[in-house]
Parts: sequence; C-alpha cells; structure tokens
Amino acid sequence: MPLTSFNGCFLVSGLTRKTASAVFWTLGSQASVAVVSLASFTVLSRHVDVTAFGEYLLALVVLSAIQWCANGAYREPVIQAPEMDEGVASSVFWFTVAVGALLALVAAGTALVLIRLDHELVGRCVLWMLPRLFIDTTNSVPQALAYRAMSFRMMAVQNAAGTVLGSALAILLILQGLGVEGVAVAQNVAPVVTLIVLMGGRRGWRPRWRFARADLAVLRRYTPHVLMWQFVEMLNGQLDRFLVGARLSPGALGVYGFARRLNEVVIGMLVGAASNVALPVFSSLQREPERLRPAFLKAVRLVSFGIFPVIATLFALADTFVPWVFGDKWSQAVFVYRCFLLLGLIQTIGILQASVIRGLGHAALWSRYQVVQSGANVVVCLVAVPWGIHVLAIAVVVRTYLLWGYAVRMTCKVVGLRPGAYLHGMAPSLACSVVAGAAGTGVQHLTSGMPPPVSLAVSCAVIGLVYLLQSWWFQRDTLREGAKLVWRGRGEVER
Repeated sequence: MPLTSFNGCFLVSGLTRKTASAVFWTLGSQASVAVVSLASFTVLSRHVDVTAFGEYLLALVVLSAIQWCANGAYREPVIQAPEMDEGVASSVFWFTVAVGALLALVAAGTALVLIRLDHELVGRCVLWMLPRLFIDTTNSVPQALAYRAMSFRMMAVQNAAGTVLGSALAILLILQGLGVEGVAVAQNVAPVVTLIVLMGGRRGWRPRWRFARADLAVLRRYTPHVLMWQFVEMLNGQLDRFLVGARLSPGALGVYGFARRLNEVVIGMLVGAASNVALPVFSSLQREPERLRPAFLKAVRLVSFGIFPVIATLFALADTFVPWVFGDKWSQAVFVYRCFLLLGLIQTIGILQASVIRGLGHAALWSRYQVVQSGANVVVCLVAVPWGIHVLAIAVVVRTYLLWGYAVRMTCKVVGLRPGAYLHGMAPSLACSVVAGAAGTGVQHLTSGMPPPVSLAVSCAVIGLVYLLQSWWFQRDTLREGAKLVWRGRGEVER
C-alpha cells in the first residue's frame, strides 16, 4: 500500500486547513526555537572570547564540508516521489544508515588530523559533533514520510523539544566552564529527539529488514541534483567563513561569524517556517497550475508582510540591542550584522522560489542556478577577503542582489507569472517596512539618554504602530489574509 500520494488528493478546503495549521504550528515551533537558541547564544557570547568562538565556527565549517552528502539528498526524493511504499522507504533508510556511518568515519579522521596539526579545539569540537552527523543522515527518510503526510504539528513539536533540550544542555555546560565544547556536545540533542519522536513509541515509523538495490531507483532522478544543490549551498554558506578564518584570523572569524549567526538565529527562524511548509505544499499542487499561481503569490505577500518589518526593526535598533544583550565586545560586529539583515530580505523570498521550483520537479534548472551562484560566490570571496570583513560583507550583499534578478525571472517562467505581478506582491510590505524602520531610527536617537530596555521598547512600539497604520492604508487585503490564516491555524490546533 502507498504510504502517501500527491495525486490530487487534497480538496481546496482541506489543503487550506492543512496549510493554515502548518503555518501556525511551524511558526510557533520556530519562534520557540529562536527564543531558546538566542538564549544559549547570548550565554555563549558572554562567556567565551572572540577567538574561541571563531575556532568553534571553523569546526562547523569542517562538519558542513562533509555533511553536504547527507540529509536532503535522501529526504527530498522521498518527498517528491508520487508514490512511496514501505519496502522502498525501508531500502532507502538502510542506505542512509550506511552513508551516515561512512560520513562519521570521514569526520573522525579529519578531526584527528586537525588535532595533530595543533588545531586542538577545532578537532575536539568536530569529534563531539560526530553523533549529530550520523543521526541527521539516518533521520532523512522518517522526516520525509512525516512531511509527505503533512504531519506539521508533530514535526513542530519535536523540533521545538529538541532545540529547547539542546539549548538547556548548552547553557548548563557553558556555565560549567566547557565553553564552545559544551555547545558542540549539545548539538547532538536535537537529532536524537527527532529520531525518538519519528521512530519511537507505538506510532513511530519503523523500517522493515529489507534492502533491494532496485528500490534505490527513487533516488536516481532527484538525488544527484540535490547533492549538487547541497554542495553549492555549502560553498555559499561556508567558503567565506573558511577564508576569513584561514586568511585573516580566528578572531576576525569570531566577529564575522557572530554577525552571521545572530542573523541566522532570528531570520533563520522565519525563513525556516516558510521552508518547512512551502516545499510539501507546492509539491502537492504539481498537477494543478491554476491553483499553484495564486497560492504562490499569496505566500509571497504573506511572508514578506510578516518578515520584512522584523528585519527593518532589527536593522534600525542593532546599535543598541547588540552590545546591551551580548556584551560590548560584539559592538564591532554591528556593521556586518546589518549587511546580513539585508540578505535576510532575499533569503525570505528566495526560500519560496527554491521551494516552488524544486516542488514542481525542475531539479536541473535549480542546479544550474546554484552553480552560477556558487561561481560568483567563490570569485567575490577570494577578491574581497583580503580587504577585511566589512568589504566582504558588502560584496556578498551586492552579489546576492545581482543574482536574485535571474532567480526571479526563472521563478516567473516556471510558475507562469509576469515579473511585475510577482514583485508587486512584496513591494507594499517593503515600502512600509522601510518607513517604519526610519521612524524607529529617529525614535532611537531621541531616546538615546534612556536606559537601553526603555529605548528599545519605545522604538519597537513606534515601528510596529507605524507599520500597521501604513498596512491598513496600503495593503489592507494582505493584513486581513494574515489574520484569517492565523485564525484558521488556531482553530485547527484547537481541534
């Protein structure tokens, strides 16, 4: 029997309810993840020096350089398959177990080499994170089956639980004096929780004792492209960190990496919510283009409406909240952090573009785009790094915005939209966010003599009020759509 099918099985009302519930639960999960991640990140920032943080980031670079062969390369093909039965899922599962074990061995060997080359802290952090590498890979198939069933509530709960427990352990170990090694140990908690939730208990999925090479045919069409995407994304995400750490210093990487990590904690929460919902929902509409176009435009409107003002607020208030929350030593990271916030605008919309292109099965098209982006990133990083982290941050922003135009044209062609209609969906939210952020900056200057918590509270209130007033005037329909989506999600949760 098929585990699940995407052959037009969702009625309009059913999909709407599932989407509303998915958004509600995923946003709630990601919000809790952001809060506890920010808490552990704050404790870490106040208890470790800049150089130690840079060495921990180098360990993450090493792990990412190995882990690109895992995770989505086996999860996404299972999500994409029109039909999936227990036998095929079991064969793919045991294949991922073997891949995970092999990658863990490679990572262990790399860590030992680093230790022998006197990069002890980097090597030890890699060793502490080995279980995460193996379990993340093993979780690929159970996660894919949960997404196919659109079990967003379960995924949201396990995601939040794993992050809360991991962050709590990280804070405890940091306070015990383990520093970044404590954070590395805590990285293993979330994947273990995911494994227990998805495969433990009476409702958990369990693979059969079956392995047939013929079953791996489900991976052949899609996995090579996903591997390409993940390799390119690894280069895009880690090459700048590697070059900063190798060609400048771990201290420079600490500042640069702090700015990136702070952006990822908050913006990643919002982008992650959109990502987890968008791919399976767009995949379910593969054969219904007349429903796909309005669904995609609505997603663009709602996501930009909810996220752009958050980015504007963080950008306007960074001078005050970064040193107040994390310590004065991180004031030097504010400029780079603001550059990454500008990237957050592209990340927000880009995740919808990636999801719709991949969800419709255009794997080769997305691979070509990723290759172009990776080539540009290599050139930009090699040229800009010797000039320092500020020049590098500016160059990365410029490169991303230039390539985004190509991604927009590609997305419009796939979905069947005019670029003007696509851009019009996000323009009101962007304009309202810019005006609200400017108002918040003005208030920030007027309240500079007040204690930071008071100044921040007043500025946030003004930004929110200005944004809502503008939205009521210029994008009232989107405001109402967002309220309806929240109401439907709340109603689905209450059931």
